[in-house]
Amino acid sequence: MIGWQTEGQRLLTNKMVYNSFDQNVLLKLPDVKLYDSTGNLVSLKDSEKIIILDFWNSTCGPCYRLFPTIDSVRKKLDQTKYDIRVVNIPLNGEVKKDNYRLLNKYHYTFNQLFAETNSVVDSFGVEVYPTTIILFRNNVIFRGAFENAMKKIQTIQTR
Repeated sequence: MIGWQTEGQRLLTNKMVYNSFDQNVLLKLPDVKLYDSTGNLVSLKDSEKIIILDFWNSTCGPCYRLFPTIDSVRKKLDQTKYDIRVVNIPLNGEVKKDNYRLLNKYHYTFNQLFAETNSVVDSFGVEVYPTTIILFRNNVIFRGAFENAMKKIQTIQTR
């Protein structure tokens, strides 16, 4: 019952915000600032790849449990067509290097991005963690659960 309520609430929110029950959306890629582990600004625009972003924060248990799955999927996907990245959203007083060190402790191979403010989640409409976003040709085309995102990427034609 609780699982249905959570998924039902997510789908209802998606319907209200994006007019879609199935987690498909079509929005222009917002102008956001994300940084890699060395502090360099990373651009998500004009990529020929399908970019899969998984948003997480340091207090999210389900986020941590999802990381091994994300890492496994990343290793199986064609790296010339897909780019999976996890995006850390900071909580008050968090230091990026601590979250970076935390992820590296487990030797994950997915790309790691870091936001400096919560404005990134507002720009993408992220309301719960973890949330997966798919970007394709400078558009947000999906917002929802990672498992459903993997089903979605199978339907996208890259050329």
